[in-house]
Amino acid sequence: MAASVLQPGVYPGSRPGGSEDKRVAADLRKEANDLYAAAKYDDALSAYSRCVLADPTDHVAWGNRSACQLRLDRGEDAFDDAERCLWLAPAYAKGYLRRGGAEWRLGRRADARASYEAGLAVEPENERLKEELARLRTRPDTAPRVAAQQAMYRTMVVSPSLDVEGLFELLQEPDRLTNAAVTARAPQLDSLLEYLCATLECDLVVLKTCAPLREAYDRATFACGQLLSSCPGAGSRLNAAPRVVGALRHALRCGWRMEPRARSHGVAKFAANALAVVAASPEADDEIRRAATRHLLGAATQWLVDASPEPDPRPAPSREANAPAPARGRDDVETSASDDDGGEMPTLERAPSRRSDDDDERRERQRVVCGCGALSPRLSAATWLERLFERGVPPWVREEVDAFRDAELLAVHLTVAVRDERAPPLGLPGLARCCAPRLMASSTRVDLFVRPEWRWDAAIRVAGRLDAAPAPAPAASKKAAPAPAPSKKEKAEAKKKADAEKKKAEAPAAKKTSPKAAPAPAAEEEEEDDDF
Repeated sequence: MAASVLQPGVYPGSRPGGSEDKRVAADLRKEANDLYAAAKYDDALSAYSRCVLADPTDHVAWGNRSACQLRLDRGEDAFDDAERCLWLAPAYAKGYLRRGGAEWRLGRRADARASYEAGLAVEPENERLKEELARLRTRPDTAPRVAAQQAMYRTMVVSPSLDVEGLFELLQEPDRLTNAAVTARAPQLDSLLEYLCATLECDLVVLKTCAPLREAYDRATFACGQLLSSCPGAGSRLNAAPRVVGALRHALRCGWRMEPRARSHGVAKFAANALAVVAASPEADDEIRRAATRHLLGAATQWLVDASPEPDPRPAPSREANAPAPARGRDDVETSASDDDGGEMPTLERAPSRRSDDDDERRERQRVVCGCGALSPRLSAATWLERLFERGVPPWVREEVDAFRDAELLAVHLTVAVRDERAPPLGLPGLARCCAPRLMASSTRVDLFVRPEWRWDAAIRVAGRLDAAPAPAPAASKKAAPAPAPSKKEKAEAKKKADAEKKKAEAPAAKKTSPKAAPAPAAEEEEEDDDF
């Protein structure tokens, strides 16, 4: 599959969600809905996964799969599916219901409340959203202000008592950070890591509005990531290690969204680097490295589906290049003020400054984190998959990739990113080695191509608008051609002839068309299947 997709001439692909794709996906979604109604959630999840692979534009299927994931107590996966649903259909109220349920399961109370409020803004009369929001409003900890106060208390009061600064001093000295040092300080490190994990589990809605918490979140990600990536053996055997890996999974999702990507990408990259190191380490605890592999695969799939382009890391200029410079003070070198005699003072030019070059170098250093300079999730995902397989394919990684439910979706989107956006390619052969038999045995037909300049969600919405657009009138070109104006006599004869032809064709046309009913719109068909 990869070889053909990598050659656009052989496999150009088509717009996602064609008519055949939609027909196959509709059958699969109906099958999945029946399985869900029978409480066969594992089988339903498999059917939904085949459905979204056949038609990745089906936002209802993504929402239903999110509900299925939640039934199986997979909160983070349920959150990812709800996010994909809302990318495709921001006005779909049930998508906010799915996302809020996943956030509640993950312990992010304020985020869940924000999702329900956003859903009611889209559909104010939705009864289920009203019920959920009313339930949450009875709890003080769902208010963003209260959640921020609790997080700030941990940062300002609890942090000094645990000697967090001492931990940072240790982490910034690689020579001291050894397996022996980690083992010797295990009880203290466990207490510190539990505190840092509580910071990493903070609600996203709180992080977006509180700069000090974003700074604390960045430091917590650095501390947890540095410890695991420097000492994957001893670090993965700490009592707090399972919670640390889970908290870094949350950091993978929040990192790109706390601030504009040109500033907050470091959080996501540092978390991904730590999980990639632990996942590939032969010294790490087997359960921890398997969990790290699963978290990295899930995040990579989510990032690859988001095909938004890289933002410009440079700030917007404060004024236009051709705009006149403002007047300066008396201490400045340049000035346009008049002297006492009324004549203009000579303008002195400042010597060329290297400040802009220094700023460019500083931005470039900030752009590259753990060897990754990408500022989009899609290209960054390819980097960390390459990092996972750079030393070969360990047996535990092969097993986890083969068991990963969205391996086909991951392989397709990674292939397209490598082909169209020149993403780092070396993760692709490693992925193929892990799940090639499964991909070859799959009977699902995948015909997917995303233009590199399009956002994934925007491309889907544009495709939907093209499908719904009325056909242009065929007679438009004749009217546009220049022709002499007809006389009054010619107009009268033409009108008389048209009326006669209209009366002649009116009766048989009515007989032919009256028994047929207009087809129901596709959106209504989707809603009929979405009954839970």
